[in-house]
Amino acid sequence: MHTHARNRFLAIFSLFLVSCAAKKAPEHITVIAPEGFGGMIKLSACDSKASSDNVIVDTSGHGNTSVCSASPDLKLIAVRGKQSIEVPAKIERTGDNFVIAISAQVPSN
Repeated sequence: MHTHARNRFLAIFSLFLVSCAAKKAPEHITVIAPEGFGGMIKLSACDSKASSDNVIVDTSGHGNTSVCSASPDLKLIAVRGKQSIEVPAKIERTGDNFVIAISAQVPSN
């Protein structure tokens, strides 16, 4: 009986550790775009060398992020000069639900 109680404790403790270690999917990603940028932003995801926030995109709207999972309600906050605009993100996923790309259409000024 003592072994059964110990195994149950270990199972519950392990479950607690796993749930605490899980990262919450981001609700928004701030994207730094060139001043006056308008067009499609396309972020390649799961880049371990990239930031998960304050992602800088080039003049064609391309950039990298370390984000590998994302909320279905993910928004991109495009900062261009002194102006920022929030736009809904389109998330491309693999069959096992890992994010491979994130895109959004940013209207022109």
